[in-house]
Amino acid sequence: MSRTPSADPITNWRNIVLYGRNVTTYKIALAQTIADAVAAGQTRLTRADLAASFLMQYRDRLATGMPQGVLADKPAVMETIAKDLAAGTISEERAHLLASREAFDDVIPRFHTVDREQVPVPFYVIEGKDIVLTDAAADVWESRYAPALSQDIHARWDTLEAGFRASHSARALRLSNDTHHLQLVGAGISANVTSIAPILAGYQRNTCIHCGDPLADGIVVPMAPGITHLWGIALAHSACAENAAPSRAADDRLITRNHDIERGSTPLRAYLVDAVGPALGDGGSTIHRLLDHARRIAEDRGRWAS
Repeated sequence: MSRTPSADPITNWRNIVLYGRNVTTYKIALAQTIADAVAAGQTRLTRADLAASFLMQYRDRLATGMPQGVLADKPAVMETIAKDLAAGTISEERAHLLASREAFDDVIPRFHTVDREQVPVPFYVIEGKDIVLTDAAADVWESRYAPALSQDIHARWDTLEAGFRASHSARALRLSNDTHHLQLVGAGISANVTSIAPILAGYQRNTCIHCGDPLADGIVVPMAPGITHLWGIALAHSACAENAAPSRAADDRLITRNHDIERGSTPLRAYLVDAVGPALGDGGSTIHRLLDHARRIAEDRGRWAS
């Protein structure tokens, strides 16, 4: 998908959701709020409207216990408000008031920023404390792509939460002695990939790396025998993981996923960049070569059926 400035609202929207920088999940919550507003026929959203939407969303998200921001010692304002409301320490009215006053001063002016630049066609304009949706919002959410774009929102929110949790628990990942790789450590790959599986799912658009179909029972698998590094592991259907032979199409999907992680803002980005470095920008030739090499070694040892 192109990340260059575009007049196409769907390209702009997907760039915002998938590649915008996120230190909290606010941008994704605002994306869902805009989608819901278009569905309801609303064009003007007041701070009270935004507060009601965010509180509803954060109540649901916090039920899973996942963090909503990158800083473990400084929760996002909405996270604190929603937790206090759930605990009964503040009233519903107080929660709405706090949210409307404190939650939106950063996300509203920054929503349209990707790679430090504003997308060419905004999805709302700011009028006082309100936001007024533009025709571009309707162009996106009344299009045939709306179901897929809705999946993007949910996958990105899952991805950010998992990334924030990983950053809160840095011991889950560390660089190996070989600085060209990211090693999963601890009790072994099966015990340690749990925390990053949702991130992989988000960047793979919840599809199997082998067949490209939607995931139902995804498991984390190496793309070649013996590889336990981020650049070379992916989610796949159990049946595909057991029966699928290596394919260039699957490797290309892996390379695309790695590019998307590198373009994103989850904590895994730094690990991937440190591990693979300039090879991320070489069109995939280095990763193709590494996978082919690992498979040849395994085949020589009788560990891989061609």
